[in-house]
Parts: sequence; C-alpha cells; structure tokens
Amino acid sequence: MNKLEQLIRELCPGGIRYGKLCDVLVIRNGRDYKRLGSGPFPVYGSGGIMTYVDHYVYDKPSVLIPRKGSIDKLYYVDEPFWNVDTIFYTEIDTSQVVPKYIYFLLQMKHLEQYNIAGGVPSLTQKVLNDIEISIPPLLVQREIVRILDNFTDITAKLTTELTMELAARKMQYEYYRDKLLTFDVHGGGGFMIASGGHSGKCVISRRENQFLHMRFLRQKLLYILYLVLAAMVCAVMLSRQINKVKNLS
Repeated sequence: MNKLEQLIRELCPGGIRYGKLCDVLVIRNGRDYKRLGSGPFPVYGSGGIMTYVDHYVYDKPSVLIPRKGSIDKLYYVDEPFWNVDTIFYTEIDTSQVVPKYIYFLLQMKHLEQYNIAGGVPSLTQKVLNDIEISIPPLLVQREIVRILDNFTDITAKLTTELTMELAARKMQYEYYRDKLLTFDVHGGGGFMIASGGHSGKCVISRRENQFLHMRFLRQKLLYILYLVLAAMVCAVMLSRQINKVKNLS
C-alpha cells in the first residue's frame, strides 16, 4: 500500500466528499490593462502572458480559466498577476482545497466539453460553477499534487533532453555537411571526391569518419534505451495516478 492509498483509507472511511466548483472557489472576471504602466506583474489572457504591468489584481495562488478562445488551456499562477476579460481568475478557499489540486482536477475535466458557443469557444461562470468535483481531505490533495508535480518534472526533463538531442543531431549534420563539402584540391591523403571536373581531397578522413559514425551510433543507442526506460516508468506512474484520481472523482 502506497502513501496515497494509506491516506485515503485512514482519512476517508466513509468515502470521498463531493461538491460543486462554486463550493470551494469564487470566479472573477478580468479587466482591461491599457491604463496601467509597465511593471513586473504578468498580464494573462486566454493565450497566456500578454505583457507586464505595474499593478496586480490578485496576489494569491489561483487557477486561471479562459472565458473565450483556448478554453482548454488552464494556468496555475502563484505570484501576483493581472488578467484581461478573456480569462477568469479564481479566489480559492484554501481551508477546503489546495489550489494546485483544483488546477489538476480541472485539467482532467476537459473544460472544452462545456463550450456554450457555436463559433469562438466560450465558457460562462454559471456553467463552471456547476461542475461537480471531488473534495478529499487536504492531506490527500497534497499527496496527489506531489505525485503529479513529480510526473510533470519528469516530463519536462525528458522534453528538455529530447530538445538537446535534436540540437546535437543538427550540429552533427552541419559538421558532416561542412566537412564533406570542403575540399583540398591539392590532394594527398583522405579519400577522393570529384568536384567540378577536378579531383579533390575531402578534409574528413576515413578514420575520422568511422570514429564519428560509431560514436553517433553508440550515443543514439544509449539515448533510445534511456528514453524507452524513462517512458515505461512514466507510463506506469501516470496510469496508477490517473486510476486513483478517477476513483476519487
């Protein structure tokens, strides 16, 4: 039995409490920022951060929910911010719920299914307030957040490493390209490539080419093995946590 299962068994002997979103938070509208000056506080719209201003509308942890546009993109913000009228912010009752628990829970709800418009996707406070949610004890919520944060960190690390690997492969391609297309027309050593009707020596030697090729294959094999193992671990972790959160919901 892991820690989450133990907490649920100890703290929820009669089952998980359920309620509506409006039971644990208040949804607030955004406002125009154009009268404000430049500053350190981010301004959020439905597409993310738009600019930075010298005033904030709220300074406690909040989940921002798009009102129009990309209604499936939620934002968890734990620093002072401003938001415009295309996105709601939430005042969360932390005596009942952990703000980031609400963030993960609403992600699981897929808010795009609550769209009320035929054109630009839209959400209303009334629709959002009526969404049913699970409200386990705070200790259970914190453990769920800890697990999902850990998985998020692993995913971010893998994404960063994959990006670095792609950048390295691009650099390797450019290295080979430049070597193979740079010739010493005076000959001597290496291997010969015809260029413009003349015979020229490619700067890269056979031994260097073989060494680089073997190093590339070895690195690629190790990297693929690492990704496969990491993906298997992440898949198992995610599957377990999704099943637990579904059981709570």
